[in-house]
Amino acid sequence: MNKISERIEQIKREGYPLDFGEVFNNAFENYKKIAIFAGSVLLLCSFLLLIIAMFGMVKIIGIEELKSMKDNDFAIFKDPNNIYFVYIQIISVILTVLIAPFSTAFLKMAQSAARDEEFKTSDMFSFYKWPYVKEIILATIILTLLDTAISTAAVSVGVAFVGSLFKIAITLFTLLTLPLIVFQNLTAIEAIKTSIAVVAKNPLVIFALLVVGRIGALVGFVGCIIGVFFTIPIVYSINYCLYEAIFEKE
Repeated sequence: MNKISERIEQIKREGYPLDFGEVFNNAFENYKKIAIFAGSVLLLCSFLLLIIAMFGMVKIIGIEELKSMKDNDFAIFKDPNNIYFVYIQIISVILTVLIAPFSTAFLKMAQSAARDEEFKTSDMFSFYKWPYVKEIILATIILTLLDTAISTAAVSVGVAFVGSLFKIAITLFTLLTLPLIVFQNLTAIEAIKTSIAVVAKNPLVIFALLVVGRIGALVGFVGCIIGVFFTIPIVYSINYCLYEAIFEKE
């Protein structure tokens, strides 16, 4: 049994201590190191994705029909019984899967910052290599399809809030999936199962960190919306420092 397997079994048996203040302070120091670079990358990539998304909508719906749409017409994109809703969900899943290895690189950026190691721009594409890409994409497909299926079903029966609660639960309990894949070479299924088991041992503190991270990311909307791209990296810093506190601290 290797070191990570021993640590996972120990956590399952005994749990683990987790100090909210310590993890958050480490994450904030980490965030200060990556904020500018990570924010710039996020801004550029979001701009490119927006162009791709607009091009996709034009191809699917048609430029003339889009121009003639009124505000209330866009409700069709939220109606599970409408074909355009299905198209949007399919496009969303595909884009999420394709950019998953890229977004995972922000965790590597956070690790490099924590260790005072150099992180190059080319490293943003490092997880498109085998076998990382296979496991990252598989995990993303599983979690995205699960989330989409539950959310769609909830909207269909008129209880959208239930879908939102499940979405939060999925995000919380699978929070450590990608760090376990890229830093410990676990398979997608092993990483998901391990993340669920580990988070279940200390869900309240981890949930609190998750909430603080999301709130911190939204601070960028204050004053200048573009600033959100430079506050979002706090989420990756918290995710990495949480993983580090649980699996690498000793």
